[in-house]
Amino acid sequence: MVEIIVLYRYNIKEILIINLEEKIMNIVVGGIIEKDGKYLLIQEAKKMCYGKWNFPAGRLEFKESLKQGAIREIKEETGCDVELNGVCYIANRILEDDLRIMVFFNAKLVNENIKYDKNEILDVKWIGSTNFWRSKLMKYLKQFLIILIISFIGEILKEILPLPIPASIYGMVILFVCLLTKVIKLEDVRETGKFLIEIMPVMFIPAGVGLMSSWNVLRPLILPVGIITVVTVFTVMAVSGRISQAIIRAGQKNEESAGTIDE
Repeated sequence: MVEIIVLYRYNIKEILIINLEEKIMNIVVGGIIEKDGKYLLIQEAKKMCYGKWNFPAGRLEFKESLKQGAIREIKEETGCDVELNGVCYIANRILEDDLRIMVFFNAKLVNENIKYDKNEILDVKWIGSTNFWRSKLMKYLKQFLIILIISFIGEILKEILPLPIPASIYGMVILFVCLLTKVIKLEDVRETGKFLIEIMPVMFIPAGVGLMSSWNVLRPLILPVGIITVVTVFTVMAVSGRISQAIIRAGQKNEESAGTIDE
């Protein structure tokens, strides 16, 4: 085990040299702090990982050793002072634009004075494995409840308004408007929304069974229904494509305008 750590440390030194000269790699350092069977975790406020719980960590700065960087990051993100007791975890992640090397140390708490920047960190807590999964479950239940309430409002509008619009369309429009106006943040429904999209094929099973049981009724109408379905699908594809292109072009123009102003 010691030889492996020494070898990794040697490789990390080489990687640091490449990082400083060619700027193609990032080194992330952090610490794993344990007390009474619980671990000190931070809840991220950054847009790309909003709401997620992680060990305190961050990028290594110029002319900084691995230990110095880990101690600094832990202090910045939790307010706690620690002593490092050796490497406990090394890994690499290949992202779109860089290779990220992650080095975590076993950290011993010296001074517990939890203090953090609320613009970068939402919360800092001691969390055990049971509490972690419980909080994860509550997060999914909260997100599912938000989607369920919006769906219920859609059902109410379908009953009240004399329009031939399905309740699901009302629900999608309400959710879209809420996300657009920031009444509901994307992070409040992201994970559950992804899960529902992944299991969407399962939701078509009842409809398929209904078609099979009503085949005798639908057989005389199969041609007009087929034509309507094909025309509708291609119309939706064309309209969706046009709208997506318009949104992308508008975003590119805004970025170009912002770049021109900055210059």
